[in-house]
Amino acid sequence: MATDNVRLDIELHNRTPVGRWEIVDVELGGADLDFVIPHNLKPSNPYDVHYSVIKQTTAGVLYEAVQGSTPNAKAWESDYIVLRSDVANWKGRLLLFILKRPIPFVPLDL
Repeated sequence: MATDNVRLDIELHNRTPVGRWEIVDVELGGADLDFVIPHNLKPSNPYDVHYSVIKQTTAGVLYEAVQGSTPNAKAWESDYIVLRSDVANWKGRLLLFILKRPIPFVPLDL
């Protein structure tokens, strides 16, 4: 029985693109303001951290203020990401994760 569980764990690991991950609950303050979200993922490049809303209890949209195109956008660091909401008091749960094989994302190229 234990061997079956190990095989299933290995198969699941091989099929998912996600390496390290963390779930965080957040409550953002004002609309269109930087909000620092700490994590323990330790990426080599802070912008290799991806996020997905997995539960949301208020209206609004989360977004990343991109440096160079958004005034006063705060840079991400290896122990936190920075997001904004288009409404005040956004509340929800995020899945933060790092892909096993990083794929560059350049929003200014879209």
